[in-house]
Parts: sequence; C-alpha cells; structure tokens
Amino acid sequence: MDMTHLERERQKLSVDMQNERNVKNKEKVHILSTYYTDNEQLVYSSLASFIESKKYSFEGYVMSTFAIKVNPSYYSAWMYRRKCLRKLNLNLLNELRFTKCVICDNIKSFQSWFHRRWLVEYICKLARGGTLRGEQAESANRGKRVGSRSLGAAHSSGENSSGGPQIAWDSYDLEDEGNFISSDGSDGSDGSGSSSISGSRGSRARRASPGLPAEERPLEEDAFLSNCEEADFDAEKADVAILHEDLQNLVESCEFFKNALRPNGEPVNIDEFLYEEMLYSNCDIFLDAKNYNSWAHKTWLIDKLGIFKNKYLCEQYNIISHEFNFINYFLKHDIYNNSVWVYRYFILTKLKYTRKLRKMEREIKFCLNYAKQFPHNEAIFKYLFRVIFLYTHLYKKKKKNVADIFEIPLLLNLKEELAKLTDQSKYVLIFLSELYSFNGQRAQEVQCYRHLQKNDNFNDAVWRYRIEEAQMKQPCDAKSM
Repeated sequence: MDMTHLERERQKLSVDMQNERNVKNKEKVHILSTYYTDNEQLVYSSLASFIESKKYSFEGYVMSTFAIKVNPSYYSAWMYRRKCLRKLNLNLLNELRFTKCVICDNIKSFQSWFHRRWLVEYICKLARGGTLRGEQAESANRGKRVGSRSLGAAHSSGENSSGGPQIAWDSYDLEDEGNFISSDGSDGSDGSGSSSISGSRGSRARRASPGLPAEERPLEEDAFLSNCEEADFDAEKADVAILHEDLQNLVESCEFFKNALRPNGEPVNIDEFLYEEMLYSNCDIFLDAKNYNSWAHKTWLIDKLGIFKNKYLCEQYNIISHEFNFINYFLKHDIYNNSVWVYRYFILTKLKYTRKLRKMEREIKFCLNYAKQFPHNEAIFKYLFRVIFLYTHLYKKKKKNVADIFEIPLLLNLKEELAKLTDQSKYVLIFLSELYSFNGQRAQEVQCYRHLQKNDNFNDAVWRYRIEEAQMKQPCDAKSM
C-alpha cells in the first residue's frame, strides 16, 4: 500500500466540520442501542427539546432533575441546570441539598461534584458582593409563577411576579471572573447573542474558548452536542398534556421544588458556610477514603477559597490543627492510602512548611518512624523522597552548601536505619537507589539495582535497564570530577 493510496483513503474518510454544522436533518448514527423505559424516553426527549431550543424554564429545570436522577453523569443536563439556576434565580441553597443527595447515591460522579463546586463558589461570590441579601427585594409571591399559565412560563420570560425588574445576577462581577468556574457557559445566556444582559458580560458569554486559534474555537451555540432528529422531540399531544399536569401536581406536592422557587433572601454567613462545606467533604471521605472526587473537593476548598487564610475559621475552629488530626486519623486507619499522603503533601506546601527547616526535619522523622513499621508501603517512600528533596535544597540554602547529602546528620541517620531493612522490602531498596542517584553515588545505586534484579524476578528487565543507565553515567561523573 503506497502513500498515494493512503492519502486517497484519508480524503475519503475526512469530514468537513464547518459544513457539518450547517447541515440539517443529518442521518442519525446508532453507535449503541440502549434500552429505556417509556418514562425515561419521555424525560430525555423533553430535556433534549429544552436544550436544543435553548429554552430555560422551570419545566426544563424539573426535567433535568429527573434526567440526573436516572443518569448523574449526564453532563448536558447539569450544564442546562446551571443556566436555569442563574437565569431563573432559583434557590441556590436548595440546589446544594440536591447535589448532596445525588453525590450520596453516586459518590464517584464527577459531574455532580463539579456542579457542587460551581454552587459553592457562586454562593460565596454573591454573598461577598451582597447580592444574596439583595434578593430579599424579590416578591414573596414568587411561587405563584407556577399557576394559571403553562408551568415555568413566568420563569422563561424572565419577569418578576410583582411586575418589577429582575435582579441581574449575571451583571455581577469579581476581579477573578476569568478564573471563575461559572465561565463554562452557565451564565444564563442563550448563546445566540440575544441575552438580556448587555455590555461586557454579554460579550464575555459569547467569548470563544481560550487556548485555541480564533478560527478553531467553537461557538457558544454549539456548546450542547446531540445526535437527535426533529422527530425525537415530537411527542403525542396527550402525553404532553399528561406530562404538564403531572409536573404541576409534582411541584405542588414536592417540598424540594417548592423550595427551589423560594427567593435567595436568607443571609449567608460565608465563614460558617465554608466550614460546613469542609465538614461535608470530610463526611464523604469517611464514606470512601480513596475517592478522588472527595479529596479533590477538599483541596479545592482550601486552595481556591482561602480556608487557611480565614481568620474566623482559624480562631473559632482551629482549622489547621483540625486538618492535621484528620490526616493522622486516616494514616492510622489505613497507612497504605496514597490519597492521604498526597493530601498531606498538599497541606505542607499550602502552609509553606516546606520553607521551614525544623518543620521539614520533624516531617522526615515522622515518615521514618512509619517506614520502619511498614517497609512494604510504597506510598510512604514516594512521599518521603519528595520531602527529602525539598529539605536538602532548603538545608543547602539556609545552613551549609554540602556536596554530599549524607553529611547532613538527619539524612545519614535515615540511610543507616533504612539500610537495615533492605532484606525486608524492595521499596526500601528502590528508595535508597533514588537517594544514591540524587547524591551522585552511581556505584551504590547499581548495587541496589543488582539486589533488586536478583530478588524481583517480575521486574528484572527494568532493573537491568536501570543498571545499564547508571553505568553509562559513571564515566561522565568521573570526567566531571
């Protein structure tokens, strides 16, 4: 097969994406047939109809609730839901309770965690700007919007039940708006440029995605991707009538949807709110101590919202001491949990302990104690090597610029203690080989690899390669000396 033939095949299979966007009634491609009940089909088709038509109504919000309960990973449903929350001024604290329920049933659903993160940051943003308090001016009769007209009509029209202008949350801005996660297009604009919010905010809603050339950046109107035909949105009139009637009865009987219509009038103590969110993330970690999303949410709270810089939390709840106790508890419970070690390193760097010699020395002693008790724990040695790397550079900078790291008494003692355990665990040997390599001691490094090659038959090819690599560096080291 020559290159000409390959080029011909490539051209045959290539797709012009620009023309693809302009083609209507595209042929539907069935990649995978999935069985849905009649009710599930009705929910999905109805929500898809709202998404495609960019109609942000309370009816669509209700539909997204059912769609998410069926499939918590339905990203478009979450994105549509965020647009409804902002455009319709739905109750944000009530939405937090919804995410708690979804996460409880599906703790590893990334989309639900991202939605909660968006909510927390958005509530903090509005509370600090006083916008949540400003919502008290909205009419208390807001619940009557679901009334004589079709469900959600008043919401989709964007009007206040009292006839007054609606508070424009979308016009509120912070200096770090560019780093705000609500910049994912969930700003309540319909993407067509017809948003009621004018000025810079309107232009920002239509701004293309960063990091791509202007001609390759997708338009906002293409944010929702689907493979639907118009026929998929057609439903029997009788079914639609029943659906509207059922939704009307549901809203009247369901406390959750009633609360969703309540104005965001209650004041929020932002410090207590953040503390409760920290406790919530702790509870989820207790449910699954190795769940990435729970730990990521916790680190995000500390990193993005400045938990450790919050004077109230530090004085009232001693939050820093609390976090170290939290870490130590999980280390005692499961010393092999790598997530805990990663989080511990994050806390050390966040508190800038990596710039303090005494703190780092205590940390090395802490790790050595655990390493002697659990020599088969790879997570400890990975963490310890990183700490030693930072400590060595700090020691050379603040005390003495030593050529041999084992001239540092603490590291010499560590090497001697771990050398006694080389027959017990391969991870001790791997750690020592990395330490010798870092110190430029190629002969000792090769010796560790030979020991590993002899006793670790499964990875003998790896250690053989490491030996050759270290031996190739030896002449270079000799010349440099």
